[in-house]
Amino acid sequence: AMTIRVTTPSTSSGGGTTNAQFTYINHGGDYAPGWRRDYSTKNQQPAFALGQTGSTVGNDKAVGWNSNSGVYNATISGASTLILHFNMNAGSCPAVQFRVNYKNGGIFYRSARDGYGFEADWSEFYTTTRKPSAGDVGAYTQAECNSRFITGIRLGGLSSVQTWNGPGWSDRSGYVVTGSVNGNRDELIDTTQARPIQYCINGTWYNAGSI
Repeated sequence: AMTIRVTTPSTSSGGGTTNAQFTYINHGGDYAPGWRRDYSTKNQQPAFALGQTGSTVGNDKAVGWNSNSGVYNATISGASTLILHFNMNAGSCPAVQFRVNYKNGGIFYRSARDGYGFEADWSEFYTTTRKPSAGDVGAYTQAECNSRFITGIRLGGLSSVQTWNGPGWSDRSGYVVTGSVNGNRDELIDTTQARPIQYCINGTWYNAGSI
């Protein structure tokens, strides 16, 4: 069996690899991987260099802000979700997480603050396939619009009253005079005609009131 370790200096004038350690292992025919470069505090392993770097956790909040960076599989109701965790461990935002559901079922994120961790719950990204609802953006739904806005104005059915030598017509809320009839063409009006002003909301017509 043979193991050889080679450590390089911290500086190089010829463009060589610095701050590195290489290990050669030869334990015979059953185990002889050859030369390998060691990871260390000077030569840190990239967070996702080896694919699966995290583990399976019990829920989507189980990966703490100060956990090791990596990819985690979190169990949620009826399925699992992928959590991408990045931990810088410095600054006002030391860590950030992204939660991705299967079959384009949504992308969520949350970020940590200083040493307080994740103070806010997951927030979802809006996408072309996961659009916000009217309530999410403070807009009216179609049903709410239909129940609030006037879609038509018209004059309703005709009413008439004898004017000459008759009772006349007192004020009627929401009505407008639309005609005055003088059948015998003398100096006196015989009949006055009126119709109510009507407005339509959500397919229903209403008579207008008066102030």
